[in-house]
Amino acid sequence: MKFMVEYETRMGSTHEETAENYDSLLKAFSTWQQPEGLTISAFVTRIDGSGGYLVVDVDDALVLARFVAQFLRWNTVVCHPVVDVEAAVGFVEYGLEWAKSALG
Repeated sequence: MKFMVEYETRMGSTHEETAENYDSLLKAFSTWQQPEGLTISAFVTRIDGSGGYLVVDVDDALVLARFVAQFLRWNTVVCHPVVDVEAAVGFVEYGLEWAKSALG
């Protein structure tokens, strides 16, 4: 299943706390290895450095949950299940046809 993962890095209450948070995040991330079963097709960051986005594929949602859990100390994360737009056209058309028939 494909997910859009949105993360936002937590800011401290002072510049020093924010810098320490980023320093420890970068140190931890430098040791991170992509887990088996998680395919990352896009990994981008916002240009202001406050967060970013990943598009990932996983067969087991627990693989994604473990990945997210590794970085919860530094980031707030939201995961959205997504499908390719070609597939969306098909199910949107299906839904519209069903609604029309249901309304008579």
